[in-house]
Amino acid sequence: MPRPLSDIEALMWGLESNPHLASTTGSIAVLEHGPDPERLRNTMAAAVAALEPLHERVVSSSLPLAEPEWRLDTQFDLDHHLRFVRLSTPATFDELFAFATRTVNDPFDRTRPLWQMTLVTGLPRGRAALITKAHHSIADGQGLLRLALQLFDLEADAPPRAPTDLDALLRERSTEIGRDSEALAGSIRNRVERLLTLAVGAMATPNRAAATIGELTATARMLTGEGDDRRSVSPLWSTRSRNRRSIHLVASLPDLRTASATYGATVNDLFVVACAEAALGYHARHDVDLPHLAASVVISTRRDDDPDAHNAFVPAAIVVPGSASSTPERLAAVADQVRERRQAVADRQTGIDTASQIASLLPSSVTAATALDQAHRLDFATSNLPGPPVPLWLAGVRVESIHPLGPVAGTAFNATLLSFLDDASIGLHIDPTAVADAPLLAEELRSSLARLHVPSRSRATRSR
Repeated sequence: MPRPLSDIEALMWGLESNPHLASTTGSIAVLEHGPDPERLRNTMAAAVAALEPLHERVVSSSLPLAEPEWRLDTQFDLDHHLRFVRLSTPATFDELFAFATRTVNDPFDRTRPLWQMTLVTGLPRGRAALITKAHHSIADGQGLLRLALQLFDLEADAPPRAPTDLDALLRERSTEIGRDSEALAGSIRNRVERLLTLAVGAMATPNRAAATIGELTATARMLTGEGDDRRSVSPLWSTRSRNRRSIHLVASLPDLRTASATYGATVNDLFVVACAEAALGYHARHDVDLPHLAASVVISTRRDDDPDAHNAFVPAAIVVPGSASSTPERLAAVADQVRERRQAVADRQTGIDTASQIASLLPSSVTAATALDQAHRLDFATSNLPGPPVPLWLAGVRVESIHPLGPVAGTAFNATLLSFLDDASIGLHIDPTAVADAPLLAEELRSSLARLHVPSRSRATRSR
């Protein structure tokens, strides 16, 4: 049956009315060789049949008070979502990553399910790659990882998936999607009731209204840094665009953990500081000293019993001490702020839920304009995704490495760390209008990791 988008899903869906706020996430899984196309199709078809988000699309009503819904795509076409591309040989991994960046940043057809996978062949030494892109309204990074794991096997000799009759599945489920006037009235009634609950509560209990406004204000300041110095002061990164470039580094996860323990920090804190010091180094190479950097970190609210297709995160703004500070001072400042944000998220979950509810009820143009203004106050965004610690196979082919592409969404660059086995892969997804010299930023990140005793490389495949 049709189901309404959650508040956070509706918010992510509506924000993309401004293309600068596109929230598509992506990954590149490098494979030992190209899998059999028919076996891969069967694997994908089985996943589509098992996972509702893969065969549902968002439907918005023309009536202003009706909520957008997830509904079965009765015209689902696997060939639209699973594509096969061969790069001109001899292709390089740099060309693969450039192609993946373009693929991930091409806008979705919003009348279809919001995901796409592209198998790329023609890579060095017979390698292949699976490029995955998905809209953030389906799930957050951790949720998308859980969905993706439905495609992979944990053993090299796992049996092939049986063929799935997707047409029969769609015909069977299409009987569930009738949208009668009573159901539509229920959707409108639900939204009206939510609006009235907020309004009547405020009018009936002024003290409660004042407390709610105060809570919302405190929550907004905690998340965005409004009212303090958590804003970009970079003269180099003041102009933003929709253009994108990417560079990928790979470090040793054990080295990263050892270095973090040496500094008495978490892996995430060390990663954020490494990114900040790369940004400071980039500015120093342009003879610019910065008093601080504005960044965002992801605070997970995911619980063990949450569904796979789910958004359970809060982005929170932090300020990283600038050129005049030392690495230990930056680590201490980041650790304190992340700990404070995490506790504040736990303490203010009601305020966060209310803020999401209000934002989802506002016109998308209003929320998009506000979100873009906040994004332009940030220098960079970070995300840290614990990936699978065990070997994976896709349609009988071993996965050699996985590389992330997080959403830039109005910042100068996004840095996402994704672990897989003993690799810590870092994807720099860059706005080249802001960061005009992307290779220099990557070079500075390699240098900052090395100073933290975490050597890194730019190769896409693991040495075996």
